[in-house]
Amino acid sequence: MGSSDGRNWTHFYRTAHGYLLRFPDLGDYEVSHDGTEVICFPVPSVTEETSRHLFLNQVLPLALARQGMLVLHASAVEIGDSAVAFIGASGMGKSTLAASFATNGFRFLTDDGLLLEPRQDACYVLPSHPSIRSG
Repeated sequence: MGSSDGRNWTHFYRTAHGYLLRFPDLGDYEVSHDGTEVICFPVPSVTEETSRHLFLNQVLPLALARQGMLVLHASAVEIGDSAVAFIGASGMGKSTLAASFATNGFRFLTDDGLLLEPRQDACYVLPSHPSIRSG
């Protein structure tokens, strides 16, 4: 995955035991095949807040998907009785758009990992932690 300046900010590998997500200069995360186990190896200088953000927004969606849950790379807000999702490639402004809605009084639902629960009558958004990326 690349950053807005074209550099890779994460590398994704399949391993014998599952997956490895490597965030250069930040840390590595090992995710089991079935998504039930995650091990974090942060770079010593990285703050707990940064490691938590990476886990919640980048690693947890993969783990949940491996557990059979429907997860999209999207941000979402609540407008009226509905969820509105912003879906697109990294760096396309999904988080910025959701933040704009949130600062204008709309309920923020999720950033980066949109968890959906299909039901007979519709697909429901499961809100996640309140985290909006900066930059």
